[in-house]
Amino acid sequence: MLVYGRRRVGKTRLLLEWIRGKPSAYYQAAPASHKVNLEALAKAVEGQLGLAGFSGIGFRSLPQLVELAYRLYGSGFVLVIDEFTYWARAYPGILSETQYLADHVLDNADIIIALTGSLVSFMERSAGRGALHSTAAPG
Repeated sequence: MLVYGRRRVGKTRLLLEWIRGKPSAYYQAAPASHKVNLEALAKAVEGQLGLAGFSGIGFRSLPQLVELAYRLYGSGFVLVIDEFTYWARAYPGILSETQYLADHVLDNADIIIALTGSLVSFMERSAGRGALHSTAAPG
């Protein structure tokens, strides 16, 4: 699921309200390296979904992280990556990883991944090139 728009319009608040009471993990991406973002996301998943030791694994890719979270936690959780465009600007390869995630990992998984971004033109260009692929979300 993609949620994008100008800064300060309420994207984060909308998603935080939506995930309240649901099994979920929220992470605000940083304009930092791929490794830094993966490590911080793993810590968020570990703490918010209760997956002890998850952050110590040393993930190399977003699909690897999400697939293991799905295997360990099970179905029915939501993963929100806020300000995804910061991550994508710092590491453009995350767009290919997200495409792979949508096509191969999430295809049969009962989880939702929500990506937000304030850099509207970046999100529109990326979505237009097929770099950010959306699939029907379960339930």
